[in-house]
Amino acid sequence: MKNLLLLLGVTAAALTAQAQNQYLITFKDKGPEAAYYRQHPEKVLSERALARRQKHNALLKEEDLPVSNTYLKQLQEKDIEIRQKSKWLNAAYIETSLDRNDLQKQFPAIKTIKVYGSKTEKPAPAKFPEVRTNQSNTRLSYGASAAQIDQLNLDCMHDKGYQGKGILITVIDTGFPGVNTNAAYDSLRLQNRILATRNFVSKPTTVYGSYSHGTFVFSTMAANKPGVYVGAAAQATYALALTENMASETHQEELNWAAAAEWADSLGADIIQSSLGYKFFDAGQGDYADTDLDGDTPIITRAADKAAQKGMLVVSSAGNEGASKPPRSNRINPPCDGDSVLCVGSVTSANQYSSFSSVGPTADNRIKPDVVARGTFTHHLSVAGGPAASDGTSVAAPLISSVAAALIQANPGATNMQVLNAIKQSADKFSNPNNQFGWGLPDACKADSLLRNIMHVQKEKAARPVKVYPTVFKEQLTLEVPAGLHLLQAELFTVTGQRVFFSYLEKADKMILHPGQNLPKGLYLLRLQDTAGKMLQYKVIKE
Repeated sequence: MKNLLLLLGVTAAALTAQAQNQYLITFKDKGPEAAYYRQHPEKVLSERALARRQKHNALLKEEDLPVSNTYLKQLQEKDIEIRQKSKWLNAAYIETSLDRNDLQKQFPAIKTIKVYGSKTEKPAPAKFPEVRTNQSNTRLSYGASAAQIDQLNLDCMHDKGYQGKGILITVIDTGFPGVNTNAAYDSLRLQNRILATRNFVSKPTTVYGSYSHGTFVFSTMAANKPGVYVGAAAQATYALALTENMASETHQEELNWAAAAEWADSLGADIIQSSLGYKFFDAGQGDYADTDLDGDTPIITRAADKAAQKGMLVVSSAGNEGASKPPRSNRINPPCDGDSVLCVGSVTSANQYSSFSSVGPTADNRIKPDVVARGTFTHHLSVAGGPAASDGTSVAAPLISSVAAALIQANPGATNMQVLNAIKQSADKFSNPNNQFGWGLPDACKADSLLRNIMHVQKEKAARPVKVYPTVFKEQLTLEVPAGLHLLQAELFTVTGQRVFFSYLEKADKMILHPGQNLPKGLYLLRLQDTAGKMLQYKVIKE
């Protein structure tokens, strides 16, 4: 099965090819280069990424350091092909004629080895047909996109000036033909709002010359052709990642996705929009069973939850297997089983369940999808730039990503999980969720009101800051705590995230901390937590 979550017909003939063994290997550590990167976090993440991390209290961890180039070179010197790598998983997807035992014997840095069978190449499938063209202009400048935007009350946010301006959305998909030339995206190009592109399948090939699925998804958000079609997040900034190999369906593509998510993190992305899912694979690769959909087993799900831990909101389409009958599974596709992934199902223009939309629950009985948006006859632009429409959760998910972009622009202090929860709480089935609709159809302006209330409470708390001095200290730090604020604990971290001091705190208006005389000189982060769970963070320097 090709996991492009539009209901579009594809035909391909199968060819046999020379087989080699494919493995997912993990390493025991980050190798000899790790010490350097711990001292130079700016070599790992951009300033924007570090700022987003700080907002989410997501300090740099060992998992953020690159996979050891020393270890990778050792593999390549034995003619082992490195097909993809992931720093969060500390893993590489490799292809070699060596068997598992030989690998383990020859490379002591390897921790685990997962066998994924042999590679079988297939020819590229035929170009996706465009479906259900619609030429009507339904409202003002929105054109064909008006009804699906109204359905989420997203036009309410647009009317307030929130169309995702300043928000970085990384779109992970098949490719984006026409985006670099079509007039519908000229404002993006003129304003340099396509920040970066990367092909994770065949480097350094462009992302613009491949299959049209990514263009359909992207246009739903980003197109700006007044009177014809205006996307739901037309003022956002974008990064485009191509991860889907149309010639095969292997677990390597999950690692491609993980690498793209890590790239998105390094750019400082606020949102990952993904309309790809991975459950069924080529023969010999091994499929995911329903019992694997536990939020922890699929490679792509583990990567998606890591992305959420770094402060990005991950939005993923549920899949189009809802009408499948046993033995074919009708459950959601990974990474939608992730507990920190905003999984999007499909409804019609009349808010009825779309029969193709994949359903929950997860293996551990969590409700999925989380929310729904219009995925039946959803309007987008064709590669040529004309209005078209498609069925599939692929085109529902970017509508929810657009809601999230407006909410983050309007509430820049909100965390990714606060935005996710506000979207769910605003939905029409919040009091009675189920495994077809999740929590239902969100209301963008209601979600904004919920977030504004949260931000107001946080602002009131922030107005009573703790005074910390001296900021350049030798042996001790003094805390002066305003009345009404009860601190629970204090922690001191290095800039790479290593905790070097911890203390529970008694209720008092003045406290003295003794982090220790033997701390190395340098910059540290003091993190204070109050009894309500609110975090306060201060930079201090040990001299």
